[in-house]
Amino acid sequence: FVLVAALLLAPGVAGSSLDISKTAVVDMDPAFVGFGWEMFSYLGANDTLHNPHLVYLLSALSPAYVRLGGITADWVRYVLNEQGRTQPPLPPPPRRKHAPRDLRTGPLQGYWPTQDENLTLSYYQELLHVMRASNLSLIFDLNELYGRDCHFQNTTHCVGAWDMSNVKAFLQHLQQHAADLPFAFELGNELTRSDHINMSTNIADDLALAELIGEVWAGSPPEHVPCLYGPSTDICNNESDAFMRATADHLCGFSYHSYPGRDGSDFALRTNSSWLRTGIIQNDLHANSSGCIISWGSILKPKKKKLLLTETNFTYQTLNATFSFSNGFWYLASLGQYALNGLMMHGRWSLLGRIGFGLITMDCQPSPDYFLALLHKRLVGSPVLTAGSSDPDVLVYAHCARAKKGGVTLIFLNTKANQTASLTLPTTLGSPARLEYVITAQSLTAEATVLNSKVPLVLSADGKLPDMEGNRQDSPVLVLPPLSQGFVVFDKADYKVCK
Repeated sequence: FVLVAALLLAPGVAGSSLDISKTAVVDMDPAFVGFGWEMFSYLGANDTLHNPHLVYLLSALSPAYVRLGGITADWVRYVLNEQGRTQPPLPPPPRRKHAPRDLRTGPLQGYWPTQDENLTLSYYQELLHVMRASNLSLIFDLNELYGRDCHFQNTTHCVGAWDMSNVKAFLQHLQQHAADLPFAFELGNELTRSDHINMSTNIADDLALAELIGEVWAGSPPEHVPCLYGPSTDICNNESDAFMRATADHLCGFSYHSYPGRDGSDFALRTNSSWLRTGIIQNDLHANSSGCIISWGSILKPKKKKLLLTETNFTYQTLNATFSFSNGFWYLASLGQYALNGLMMHGRWSLLGRIGFGLITMDCQPSPDYFLALLHKRLVGSPVLTAGSSDPDVLVYAHCARAKKGGVTLIFLNTKANQTASLTLPTTLGSPARLEYVITAQSLTAEATVLNSKVPLVLSADGKLPDMEGNRQDSPVLVLPPLSQGFVVFDKADYKVCK
């Protein structure tokens, strides 16, 4: 298995050019553009779940996988006593001064649960209602630290055995009430790199959970047995290879996280074309993503097992910079590269949250990345093509166009701060006719973007999405403004692979 990289063509004699292959590399899962969501944020999102605008905004992004997890997921106690199935709920945990539960204003970093969080059946069902009303597929992260003593710090090794009684009661309820069943399960959240547990324990836990799922759904048709993914790690190394080998015949796939910009302190990386081309996967200094992809290709892919990136963003720390125009350069490059490598899911972190990580804020305001995800859903089809630009500062990715027979959709990034990029279109397209969706902003840190220099990408006063029509062009040269990102749909192209 060979890692598929972003392409850079040799410079042309008469200026910069573009090339798009006429062969599909892989088919992208229709729900590939997905989202991660922090359990802690969900537990404090009661008002947001009941906001009528939420389903409206989420439905526009369907189909999509949504992975609900994060460190709090490992401490959740499933309270089913509303139907007399388990013990009464625990009292609410004390609010730690450095992590208030008001997610609109409080910091999201540094939270480490001081005791189990309660998740009632009725609140879980409210979540499922939102997911199903929005046509989103929920991947639910289960509680691997439940019953273990972690000394209430995010820096220590956890001792003791995993208490599976609570998760067993939860699974038994789901088996008996199919309407409450999520799309799939995941286990764990970055537990081995931080040494909360070691990899041998992680493997044993996943195998035990897979066995429990088999027991609870014994006798059910295979298509009715929920999938399990794991270990939701944040490092790809020999230990993750060991996990793949040990669980290959028991899990549906491997899940991991990557934040290639790490703490986000190097802001310039966001528009550094060289880093965007190689730093996201090939030279990922956070998770070593290329290691996971190559190992998956040799160990799991031959067994038809999936690879999921259930958490990712440019950075795991600098919140204000992810809710900005600049984050879109990482986002589109990341979507383009992971699609080329055949991942099942790209889970941008986080679906809901305060201004910062949230794709949508807790009061249902979309971020700049939301509109990129929305256009991707509307314009990009499943077959993934290879594309390249001879301009080193312009990154391009290509797919068959969605709902346009023979059409091609180009994803582009012009990272030049003060220079327009001009690319001669390949004659293999058959026609240069196209619809352009060019996104710009007043600055890299702007929290609002503009489509085709005229449509502000914000909600209307009554909460409706703006009209996002493409700009019709037919010249043989594609002209991209400085610091621009977006999509070009060649709707008159004649690619047989796209018919």
